Amino acid sequence: MRVCFFVTCLADQFFAEAAADAVRLLRALDVEVRFPRAQTCCGQPAYNAGHWDEARRMAAHTQEVFEGCEYVVLPSGSCTTMLRAYSPRLFEGDRPRYEAALDLAGRSYELVEFLVKVLKAERIGRGLAGRRVAYHHGCHVSRELGIKEEPVRLLEAAGAEVVPWEADQECCGFGGVFAV
Repeated sequence: MRVCFFVTCLADQFFAEAAADAVRLLRALDVEVRFPRAQTCCGQPAYNAGHWDEARRMAAHTQEVFEGCEYVVLPSGSCTTMLRAYSPRLFEGDRPRYEAALDLAGRSYELVEFLVKVLKAERIGRGLAGRRVAYHHGCHVSRELGIKEEPVRLLEAAGAEVVPWEADQECCGFGGVFAV
């Protein structure tokens, strides 16, 4: 299986090691990972700030960059939300771009979602055996994308004891333009 990996500017600038780990994980699961060279930001910071023209330009560029990729995998729930939910809204008055946005939305997966729903890879090692973990359901991942059980299942499959905590559904405060 081959995927196009959308590094995202967020991962590239702030979490490069996490993106590299995601690629290593995909490769360990026999996934061929491609990196379209012209990829840039998905446009969500511009979208969130109300800069619609800039967000449209970036979203259109993203459509072109990932055209022809069967699967587009992102290590960010926020950027996946941009591709699936917000990008189509930007093009509601432009039928060809709107359809392209819907097409890309249907091929885009947040990393954990891709692992569980597409690869059915719930056995990724026992590296967390004996550890207690509290999982925070991030806003974009859980509320916008509906990804709730998949991260917990992967943590448990890795041997972790997932313990509840009272604030797991609350906003972490990162939001908006990503606190940058």
